[in-house]
Amino acid sequence: MASVRAVEVKRGHVVTVSFADGSRRDIDFERFLCGRLFNQLRSKARFREIRVEDGAVAWPNGADICPDVLYYDLPLAGEPLTPASSLRLRQFLGSPARHDGGPAAAARTATDEPEISRFLGLTISMYPEKKARPHFHASYAEYGASFAIDSLSVLSGEMPPRVTGFVREWALLHRKELSSNWSRARRGLPLKPIAPLE
Repeated sequence: MASVRAVEVKRGHVVTVSFADGSRRDIDFERFLCGRLFNQLRSKARFREIRVEDGAVAWPNGADICPDVLYYDLPLAGEPLTPASSLRLRQFLGSPARHDGGPAAAARTATDEPEISRFLGLTISMYPEKKARPHFHASYAEYGASFAIDSLSVLSGEMPPRVTGFVREWALLHRKELSSNWSRARRGLPLKPIAPLE
């Protein structure tokens, strides 16, 4: 798992992120500042409150981004979003990330990902990003978050606490099936449906 060592705002919403392995990436966060928490960071003063917290990038208002997302998924400053990375960012950040390719590309939603379960207004899906930590995505109304399969911790995004509890309760019951689906997805095999929480 990646770990952030330091952050430095260069200009606007462009940040140099330094990782524990010595690598550095210039990332432009401006395109991804959507949703209740991240939208507050459009203010440059609030955005400059960026800090490193437990190896992740975080802000005092509670917004944070998993280091794996920063290391593997966010395009570098000046690079365009691909449809796949736009979809992943929408799920990681729990908001409708904009795509530079135009309205057709931006119209992609969580339903483009293989759905594996649905219950209590939640949609559970999985997309096997290369080199990423095994995880699944949960969508609920305007919220979205990714959860690690091993620890069930929230990697990124946001969910109401009660809904997060439902996701974890379900995942605890089906952790082996989630791991099996991750392995199947990485091998290009179709995912198996998982029973909902009752």
